[in-house]
Amino acid sequence: MDAIAAEAGVAVQTVYFAFRTKAELLLAALAEPDPRQALARLVDGVMAVLLRSGPLHPVMWTNPDEDIRHAFRHREQGRYENYRTVIHALIQHGGIRPGLDERTATDLLFALLSPELHNILCTTRQWPAGEFKTWVTASLEAQLLRPQRPQRPKKPPDAAPA
Repeated sequence: MDAIAAEAGVAVQTVYFAFRTKAELLLAALAEPDPRQALARLVDGVMAVLLRSGPLHPVMWTNPDEDIRHAFRHREQGRYENYRTVIHALIQHGGIRPGLDERTATDLLFALLSPELHNILCTTRQWPAGEFKTWVTASLEAQLLRPQRPQRPKKPPDAAPA
């Protein structure tokens, strides 16, 4: 949890407030059988961190201390591997869009939930957090998940003969 807090640039207590353990964040997404709900839970968890740490991300990348930049790159690789775990679970449950391979799906998840994109839209362009969350969730669904089957309209009950 210390590493997540450091990566996010927030106090460890903030991370514990959202998720008691790192595994809880992933499990919240992985345990959900509905892929759309799994992504929504993941986005909820990531948003909790991004809202607090988004502006600090560029500072970490450009820190003059090489050790800090190295540690940050290492944490980013861990974030990518965590997202690969989520994608792998979605593939195992048949939720990924046909023809989408694991690497591309992981890259899309990593990019769309990146602090950089969040900063561009929410800090630079001043999108409200709720608008970003709605957009990123819809974008992830469109890019990653199988299309939903259209629901057939229910047939009206047969009219009784007059």
